[in-house]
Formats: sequence, C-alpha cells, structure tokens
Amino acid sequence: MKTYMKGCLVLILILVLVLAGIVGWYNWRKDRNQQQAETDLIKFSGVCDSVSLISEKPTIQLQNFNKSEISRLKFYLLSAGKVTTDTTVHINFPSANIPVFTQLPFSSFLKTDTIVLETQGRIKRHYFISGFRHYVYLHYGMMGYLGTYDCRLDNDRLVINGKETDGILSRQAGITGAFLLSKRP
Repeated sequence: MKTYMKGCLVLILILVLVLAGIVGWYNWRKDRNQQQAETDLIKFSGVCDSVSLISEKPTIQLQNFNKSEISRLKFYLLSAGKVTTDTTVHINFPSANIPVFTQLPFSSFLKTDTIVLETQGRIKRHYFISGFRHYVYLHYGMMGYLGTYDCRLDNDRLVINGKETDGILSRQAGITGAFLLSKRP
C-alpha cells in the first residue's frame, strides 16, 4: 500500500512539474513574441513610411451638408501644385442629419499629392485633403504575434485645409470662393 501511495505521489509530482513547465514555456514565449512585435513595429514603420504610392481609396466623412451641396462632388488631383486629373462623383444623400461617407475616386496617387474636393450649390466650398500615410498593421493570432505585417492606409489622420483631422469634412471648415491654387494651405 505504501509503494502504491508513493507511486501515485511521484506521478502527481511529475504531472505538476510538466504542467508548470508548459505554463512557464507559454509565458516565456508570449513575452518573447511581445518583445519581437515591439521591435518589428519600429522596423516596419520605416518600410511603411517609404511607401510613396497610395493605391487604396481613402474614405472621408461629410457632415452638416445640405443635399444640394453634396449631391454632386467635384474632385481634383493636384501634383506639384498643378491639376493632373479631375472627376465628378454623384452622391445618394440618405436624409438630413446623417453623415455621408464617400471614397476618394482616384485609383492611385502619390502620397505627396493633394486632393481638392469642391461642393456644389450657391456657395462652393473647397477642401484640400493631404497628409496621406500608411501605418504598420501587425498580424496576431490566438497565440499572439505571428511575425507578419502589412502597411495600411491611415484614414483617421488626414490634413484637411492645413489642419490635421480625423477625416471628417464639416461644412464650416470649407474654403469658400473660387478655386485658386493660391488658396492652397
């Protein structure tokens, strides 16, 4: 009976040690993955900052506009201060007091380019949109950092009329008057 009890205690001790080893290994690996993620975030930020072509279509939000002002929007693409492309977009306005989301209509442009949005109506408002940038998106799985990444467009930090904003264009922030390159902030 004593040998049976000793054998059970030894078996339980071995199982506890194996379990403690697994828990210790898991915590060590998790900490190591987190350190690697922090290192990769810094390393890959430089890679994402060097991306010069915007191939995504940034989304902007229009707030406090009348239907007549934004049912038709005119977009201009400025490269080195000169208009290279322009296009018109028709917006389906849902109803009053609901923000309208729209994508910038250009398939690709340089990060240094500026996009000018012109509203319609009696008083035309202009919005100079620039400051496009990418950020590092690290891939995580159920067990933590996977060691891979991609560069994503930061829609939440745009420069509109010379001020850094969160991509929301309000009616009051527009520049009124004729479209002049000299008004570019």
